[in-house]
Amino acid sequence: MSNYEVECPRFAEDIISRRRTLLHWPCDETPEPSAGDTLTLIPFPGARRGMLVVVTSVSKVRLVDSLAAGDGDWVRLNLGPPGGFEHHAERERARSAYWARWDAAFPSAPCIGNPFAWRVVFHYGPSPASAV
Repeated sequence: MSNYEVECPRFAEDIISRRRTLLHWPCDETPEPSAGDTLTLIPFPGARRGMLVVVTSVSKVRLVDSLAAGDGDWVRLNLGPPGGFEHHAERERARSAYWARWDAAFPSAPCIGNPFAWRVVFHYGPSPASAV
């Protein structure tokens, strides 16, 4: 089993709240996480244990051809309401914001030119949450 360190810019909103349970991992990044691996989620580069970090476990990994395609993924990314979006425009705003953050985080793998990514579902705590 491996451990991967992942920077989460919206740390308090996504991670401390435990609302985010999904991330996308560029296909170009090797190796990719697999079920049973751990993710150390950090608020900024250089954060270490003893500081504000959260360790999670990977539940499920699969290759997808687009980032956050369905409403369920938007909820797992903490970008959409639990019941789904009421209007198409809301979904498009969330998608645009997410893609802009992706492009900033992975400039060598822009989402428009490189839509394939690993869909990594993770859970908090000692027991796995149900994975979709």
